[in-house]
Amino acid sequence: MKKQIRVIVILAAVLAVLVAGNIIIKKVSNFSSEKRERESEEESIANTIFVNDFETLSSISFGGFSFSFDEDAGWVYDEDASFPLDSDIIQTLADEFAGLTASRKIEDGDTLESYGLEEPAYTVELKSADGSGQTIYIGSSYNGEYYVKDAGDDTVYTCSLANMDTLDCGKIEEFALVESVNTLWNSTYYSFLIESGDSSILLTRDRSVDVFSEDETDENGDAVPNVVWDVSLDGGEAYDVTGTQDLSDVRNALDVAYDGCLAYNPDDDTYAEYGFDEPEYVITIGYTDEDDKDCELVLTIGAYDEETETYSIMSGQSDIIYSISSSKVTAISDCFDYDFIADEEDTGSLAE
Repeated sequence: MKKQIRVIVILAAVLAVLVAGNIIIKKVSNFSSEKRERESEEESIANTIFVNDFETLSSISFGGFSFSFDEDAGWVYDEDASFPLDSDIIQTLADEFAGLTASRKIEDGDTLESYGLEEPAYTVELKSADGSGQTIYIGSSYNGEYYVKDAGDDTVYTCSLANMDTLDCGKIEEFALVESVNTLWNSTYYSFLIESGDSSILLTRDRSVDVFSEDETDENGDAVPNVVWDVSLDGGEAYDVTGTQDLSDVRNALDVAYDGCLAYNPDDDTYAEYGFDEPEYVITIGYTDEDDKDCELVLTIGAYDEETETYSIMSGQSDIIYSISSSKVTAISDCFDYDFIADEEDTGSLAE
């Protein structure tokens, strides 16, 4: 019996030694792995070719545009601080050019002209947060990368630049923050008016009484409101809308999303240039906001641009001229063809 106990004790001791050894081996292995990863990262950093070592930028200029960073306002357009700048566009550029890395440093290369750097296609002026500056020339591209050099020396680098399209923008309006009007549809709307020349459609929700369906209930067992709409065509007598699918199509057609900015702070000549002196459509949408206050949004659609296949559009709540697709305007135009008095089989519905 004593012999068996001695064997068990010995085996337990051996097991404890093996477990402890395994723990030590794992710790050593993890330490070695972490050390290798750290050394690999340090080696990678050491081998990285930096065109500059700026951590952050305080200003960036290119293509005749200059932008500065303000702690309170973010990035602003130097020529006009009131310009509705999309700060994220410039921040993306600033992130790319601060600490710009190169894939290759060309030693004993060809002439600057051969790299497109004798007369560079782009010049980017940078200023870091600590006040130091740099001017970068960007030349021609090769295999998806661009030849780049500092204006202060003739060393040529190859860099992958993901935002070259931004540097190629020709109008400041391309940097504008595009507002959204789609948040309007989170509200409850009570009228739609579409006017085009002498033609008009006025859809008005009857808010005088609460009308509920006799046999339709929601998931909570509550009666579902049977919303009643009236329609008046060309200023004529109003009648009940029974073609609810056509009503839904109108609502969807007026759900406008801007494509881009065309002009800001327009004067009278600019209004005329974009066709707002004789607009194609004037749309007035009545809705209630989050405070249950009645509001109106007026959208004016101006002239058609054959080159871009877009229309100009303005909101009464902004002094910025935007563009929208021609397909959206076609959908708005189609509203004038709807009947609004449908057969009983029409099962469409207009969402609140």
